[in-house]
Parts: sequence; C-alpha cells; structure tokens
Amino acid sequence: MKISVALCTYNGEAYLQEQLESYAVQTRLPDEVIVCDDCSKDSTWEILTAFAASAAFPVRLHLNEQNFGHIKNFEKAIGLCTGDIIVLSDQDDVWRADKLELIETEFAKSEKIGMVYADAEVVDENLRSLNSTMWQGIGFDLEKQEIFNSGRAFDSLLKDGYIYGSSMAFRAKFRHLIVPIPSDIYFGHDAWIALMISAVADIALINDTLIKYRQHQRQTSIGVRLNAEPEFKKLLKAGQRTNKYDGLINQLNILEKRLSENSCLTDEAVSKIAAVRKHIYLRACLPKNFSTRLLKVGQEFFGGRYHLYSNGFKSAAKDLLISKN
Repeated sequence: MKISVALCTYNGEAYLQEQLESYAVQTRLPDEVIVCDDCSKDSTWEILTAFAASAAFPVRLHLNEQNFGHIKNFEKAIGLCTGDIIVLSDQDDVWRADKLELIETEFAKSEKIGMVYADAEVVDENLRSLNSTMWQGIGFDLEKQEIFNSGRAFDSLLKDGYIYGSSMAFRAKFRHLIVPIPSDIYFGHDAWIALMISAVADIALINDTLIKYRQHQRQTSIGVRLNAEPEFKKLLKAGQRTNKYDGLINQLNILEKRLSENSCLTDEAVSKIAAVRKHIYLRACLPKNFSTRLLKVGQEFFGGRYHLYSNGFKSAAKDLLISKN
C-alpha cells in the first residue's frame, strides 16, 4: 500500500528540522510527503525546500495564498495526498524510526480497519521525557481502550474525542466522508476524522509510543494535562465554563447528514445519534429552578444516560449545581 504523510506547517523553524529528519530514517519510508505551509513568516519554507531537495522520497510543497488556520490547512493537505494510507503529522514532534512500518503492519491485518491510533511519549521542548504518555494525559484508559478494541469506538466518540491527530493514520478511501471538515462543531479536525471513520469501519490501537509528543509554549494544539488535580477542583473549574451545546448538536446533525449523503447511515447509527442528541438537548434546556432541575437531572442520571452520553457523575453534578447552559 502507498503511504502519504500530510504535514502542516506554520512558523515551525524551531523544531521542524528534527521532525523532517525522523521521516528520513523510517524503516519503512513514506511514498510521499505532502506539506502545506500556512504563510510562515520565519525560515520554515527554506527548511522545507532544502529537505525536499535531499529526501529519498517525493516531498511536495504547497504554500497557501492566505492563512487558512490549522484545521483548513489539514483539510487541504489531506485532499492533496495520493496514497492509500494518510498519516497526519504535526511540525514539532519526532517519530520513532519504526512508526510507518508498524502502522502499515496494522492496516494489513484487515480491510475492516479504517484507522490506526497509537500512543505517544510526552516530552518537553528539548525532547526530555515528562514521564507520561499521551493516552495517560488525555484519560484514554484501559476501559476506553477496550471499547475501541471491541468494535464500539463509534459509541465512545459520539460523546468524547480521545484522538490526537499526531498519532493517527487512516485509509484515504474514507476521505469523502471527512472533508470538508466542519468549523462549527465541538471536535477538532482529528476527533472529527475519527468519529466519521468509526461510523463505518474499525479503529485499531497500537499500545506503544510511536512519537515523541513535544510540549511547548508555541504549539497550536492544547497539549496534554499532566498535573493531576482533585476531582472537586476539576468540577469547580468545569462549572466556570459554559457548555458548547450548539457545537455538539451541530456535530451530530452534520454527522448524520454526511453519512446519509454517502449511503452509510444505518438504522443502528440513526438510533445512537438520536439518543445522544436527545440527551444533549435536555442538558441544554435545563430549567434554572433548582428543584425542577434536580428532578430532570435525577431522572437522566438514574436512567443511565449521563454515563452513556456524557461524563457520568461529573456532568450530572455540573448540571445540578451550575445553571450555566
């Protein structure tokens, strides 16, 4: 199978060279690297040009005519890839030498596998280990991994996006489901890709750290939170944030419409989407009166729907104590 790497860059001169060098030493080289630069103002373009001239594989450089932002930039890069497998890449990480080899091996196991998702070692800006993995930092624990391994990734991704693009790869044949990537949804581009693919194919996990996931002040992504806080403190912080129900509901609507337009919408998927949407609508429209809110939250909690479609007790407690919807 042909493997394309989709790399998006923007003012990445500080760390880009190390990432590019990690492509060059892969035990299974990429068949092409597609780079979309989002109008960098530093020496990023010069670094890319030099690498393209010396690489042992095609490196196709595209300079945006205007700044797209990272989501639309990835959309463009994905659209330009010609391979069977598309591997997303950030500009500031470093790949393990056998990353592409292991990803290819995983896809070769079954045509039913539409996406592969691996763990990552969390490091500081100088690539020193922070003694954590990405999965640990985002709470992608054994229970959630088992949901994916048992073929129920769609159920999990309907409510949460435990996917970071820097560690994912997917079959290009699902590109028509993914793009255009909506901008008015709750998920980022990476979790959106995973959600769409999980509706029609399996997601395979590689429980190994295939990249060094660099944490630094200038990164575009939110990174991972390594400092554990007491649950009560987390709840208080959550209560200070307004829930983005519009984005969640719009995400479900676009998901359903996209699957329907591509003849991929099953009765089972319709039922699951409808159940999540009903729960989100209820949370969005909770009354301000405490006693009435207590009744509705209690019914939804003891009916098991907070556990199925939100974050269980945490979400119920937030809705009960905070009428900030």
